[in-house]
Amino acid sequence: MSAPITLIGRVGTEPEMKFGQQGNAVLKFRVVTSGRRQVEGKWEDVDTSWWSITAFKQLAENLAESLKKGDPVIVVGKIKQRTYETPAGEKHSIVEVMAEAVGPDLRWVTASVKKAERVGKQQFADAKARIEDDPWNTPTDDKAPF
Repeated sequence: MSAPITLIGRVGTEPEMKFGQQGNAVLKFRVVTSGRRQVEGKWEDVDTSWWSITAFKQLAENLAESLKKGDPVIVVGKIKQRTYETPAGEKHSIVEVMAEAVGPDLRWVTASVKKAERVGKQQFADAKARIEDDPWNTPTDDKAPF
């Protein structure tokens, strides 16, 4: 079971991209969240938490091109808990956030949006059909007239 979550924080580690067995992109990074309060005239971070974030497919690719350590971000996703056993037989539990959307926190930075260029399956099939139907693209046995 997973629960929805929204995190507002900073990218705490450089994002790491890998590709799964079927070629799908998987990006992992950490986000640090904390509050601030003034104690005796000095600001302190309080309630600091580190979150493991995982993004898949096109979101992962876009994030890999966009994020770097220290960037202020807003992450929307679902919390997922998974357990595993070490080779020594110890059981561990990890809480991860499966990202559904990630964006810059515009309180701290400005951003310009650029549409990611990609060819979807249908667009690829349409383009291939147009090329195959092009009479100028059809091989012939005709010799050049010169």
